[in-house]
Amino acid sequence: MKALEVPPSLSASQAKRIELAAPEVTLRFAIASSGDPAKLLLEVRINGRPAQPSELMLPQRLDGVSRGFARLPLGEGESLVEILAHNAYGVSEPLAFTIERTHSAAGGAVVAAPPPSADLYVLAIGISDYVRADYRLGLAAKDARDFADTLRRQQGKQYRNVHVRVLADRDATRSAIVDGFEWLRQSVGPSDVAMLFMAGHGLNDALGQYFFLPADGRLERLATTALPQGTIVSTLSKVRGRTLLFLDTCFAGSSMGALSKVGRQTEKMMNDLASSENGVIVFASSTGQEESEEKLDWGNGAFTKVLIEGLSGKADFTGRGRVTFAALNLFLSEGVSRLTEGRQRPVFISPRGVPDFALVSL
Repeated sequence: MKALEVPPSLSASQAKRIELAAPEVTLRFAIASSGDPAKLLLEVRINGRPAQPSELMLPQRLDGVSRGFARLPLGEGESLVEILAHNAYGVSEPLAFTIERTHSAAGGAVVAAPPPSADLYVLAIGISDYVRADYRLGLAAKDARDFADTLRRQQGKQYRNVHVRVLADRDATRSAIVDGFEWLRQSVGPSDVAMLFMAGHGLNDALGQYFFLPADGRLERLATTALPQGTIVSTLSKVRGRTLLFLDTCFAGSSMGALSKVGRQTEKMMNDLASSENGVIVFASSTGQEESEEKLDWGNGAFTKVLIEGLSGKADFTGRGRVTFAALNLFLSEGVSRLTEGRQRPVFISPRGVPDFALVSL
């Protein structure tokens, strides 16, 4: 009888919620699959990001239900591990495990958490001084610098080390931004956190594709002088650690000169980034139909002003000395709307199943 040509299916061979103190976990599962065993591939994600098992065992033969396991290094706190199997006919539904790293001394006594072991990588891009005078903005470059300065203070607190690159004004050329993207992709480890901040002009071409406009970019030559949506999504999807994008690119039409009538929709890129296969947490300054406001009296654009206040402690609603991404979303949503009297509403998209985690410690 011919084997059924269907995607594989996965089931757990152990509990799907685990508490342990060890830095690695072994996850055992069963696979039902047809076809050539050599074409059976396993994909592992931790908190929505690609993960590389330290040891992996897949069946050599596919006879009914077969057994396998993956051994994985883990970071601190709670992790969501998802395993997917691919064969010639498609991909399985994800098999999810929730794993809590605990800290205990000999005899089971609870001890203080160890010093931070994760590094933070920040690439902050802000462009006010464009080469073309009619593209210029007011506070985008200052926003990027202020965001970077806020995160630098987390060295030795939430993070072991904080690595920062700022590309502001004329330094934020297309070439320099591409180099910054590659720095993130190569530098960030599986237990690290990456934050990309982008403030400047974001535009859509005639087909609706989103582009970020570098300092040397030109509207009439978007394809060769700007950063396309595909490049941004591809770069962030390959970063190995937890990844967040802060996007502030829908500036008020009165400040955009030649760009005032160009589309500025970001929804498709945001949804692509936050999909289960890419796993990026996205905060954006507005819906794309609304304008992002900036005033000299505020010292920053509305989005960045409230973002920095939240990261500096005002979004610690529980008083536990930390700000999580979920709390930051709530603070941004209420704070920006209040500051702009309802004219601007930030957008937040989180990948399915990624557990809330602390971005900063106070």
